[in-house]
Amino acid sequence: MNKKQKTMLYRIIIAAVLVAAVTVLEKILELNVWIAAVLYMVPYFVIGYDILKKAWKGILKRQVFDENFLHTKKVCEIVQRTKRCWAITSYFLVELARQFGLALRKER
Repeated sequence: MNKKQKTMLYRIIIAAVLVAAVTVLEKILELNVWIAAVLYMVPYFVIGYDILKKAWKGILKRQVFDENFLHTKKVCEIVQRTKRCWAITSYFLVELARQFGLALRKER
């Protein structure tokens, strides 16, 4: 594992802990839908801030509908409309698969 993969793995672990904490808070405190949606976006910011940064740079360069912006928009919609825990968990799995795929390519 190189440094970038280790950093991403740490971000995934931190975000997973945050999702578990927000899920417990949501069950215990019976949070409002919007408050819960905002809290579930925190783990997404932890794991996907590089995508958000690229999307923001694309907006500044007047390339609004690039892949990063559309990805961010879709994740926000999924978190808002569905079960938030499953939406963020699926994003974790995508990131893990991407990191594992990079590791496999380097070994071959």
